[in-house]
Amino acid sequence: MIISDLNMPKMSGFEFLSVIRRRFPKISVIASSGAYGSRVVPTGVLADAFYAKGKEHPETLLENVADLIQTSDARARAHQEESAPVWIPRNGKDSNGIPYIVITCTECLRSFPLNVTKDENPEVLETLCLFCANKVKYIIDFSLSVTSPPKGVSAPIRATGTAG
Repeated sequence: MIISDLNMPKMSGFEFLSVIRRRFPKISVIASSGAYGSRVVPTGVLADAFYAKGKEHPETLLENVADLIQTSDARARAHQEESAPVWIPRNGKDSNGIPYIVITCTECLRSFPLNVTKDENPEVLETLCLFCANKVKYIIDFSLSVTSPPKGVSAPIRATGTAG
């Protein structure tokens, strides 16, 4: 079982969970964030359960863990039958000002650009790979930022001592 925050340095939790679901479908996953206030798994998050940090009691997380352990075999079978989409961050705009993303095919591993016509809520979309015609499922991250609440600022530790 993996418990993952959605806001992490270098790789978003959304992307991480997508990779886990594709490569290790038997592993149960709990997503966590302080940016959402509901126990419901947010749209586009590939997780079996969700824990709202700072808004729920730690016992809720333990209940989620126990439930996923009890149902892990059925969930693993369901995950293997359905391919997980690739989570793609919004890349920007091309030289003509048209928004685009870069998709990497899950079959041939080649990357290709794709124009994006509108900002949408995270939902699973599909396109054919330009190179091998494999159907690639993907989700575009249109959010500007999904951040956890700021951590408390701690006072610096000062060395104390006596001259001897």
